Amino acid sequence: MRLFNKRLIVLGIIALATVHGIGAQSSVFLGAFGDYAYTDSPPAHSGEIGLHGNFDYRSLIGSAGYFNLTAFGEISIDPTDSATSDYLAVDAHGLWYVGDNDMELTIGSESSFAGYDGYEAYWSPHWELAYRIQRGRTSINPSITYSGYATSTHVSHGAQVGITRAPKVELEYSVAAGGGIDTYADAGQTDLFASLTYSVNGLSGYFLSWNILGSSTYRSSDDNTREGFSGSLSAQATLTPSSTLQVRFTPTWYWKYLTSTSQWDQGWDISARADVAISEHVYCYAGPSIIVGRMLDPADAPWSVHITAGVDVSL
Repeated sequence: MRLFNKRLIVLGIIALATVHGIGAQSSVFLGAFGDYAYTDSPPAHSGEIGLHGNFDYRSLIGSAGYFNLTAFGEISIDPTDSATSDYLAVDAHGLWYVGDNDMELTIGSESSFAGYDGYEAYWSPHWELAYRIQRGRTSINPSITYSGYATSTHVSHGAQVGITRAPKVELEYSVAAGGGIDTYADAGQTDLFASLTYSVNGLSGYFLSWNILGSSTYRSSDDNTREGFSGSLSAQATLTPSSTLQVRFTPTWYWKYLTSTSQWDQGWDISARADVAISEHVYCYAGPSIIVGRMLDPADAPWSVHITAGVDVSL
């Protein structure tokens, strides 16, 4: 099936779900935003202004579970060179209760017609199937997950076995280990990888929530630019001092070590954002982010600053 026809099918699903969802359990928001970025290596300025929107439809599947469909779209233009970009993400998600346990299936895709975030036009589907054993909130609850995604030149399949536990209302943690296989059609090669992910979520008082998320991956590959270890560690703190104000701070550290060349690299991405509710259906947001790469080589440590602001209206 041609790529164009696949996109028509995705858009058709959104249109049918939108018509069916009006007046049901659905929500819609539309918004406008602006973004400015400066990069030091080489020195460059860029910016964009655009529109985005989100549609969300929810429905119970009798007493057996629920179904959820979301679609997010964005279109923007760079005033400095009139370049346009667009982005469309669609996810269909279902959950079924199997006795005391549950099973989740998610099928979705990301696509762009004119290109987005430095990538040319593309369509990339993804999927995930998870089965979780529910033994009680304070007990250790195991799960198994299969997931995958595809691009025009790359197909990935992976599986994880993990556990989740919430010893108290204010604290929850999870850890999962697994592996998978990546096939690169353009290079005619296959990579194997093993991964470990972990997270901790918590509440501090009535106004502060936080989480820590980490991952580590080892990749075996014939390509020496990919074989080795990589990972990331991020934290997020969200402060909600009132019903109209929310402030979020997110630092992320990422690293990579190539075993064949003994090359090490790391970087930081630090962002902050404030959301203000103007009314019940209107809110605005603004925030900066700083990205720093190759921290171990000060002579070659490119950095960039992004400033984003916008306003959204729920319908």
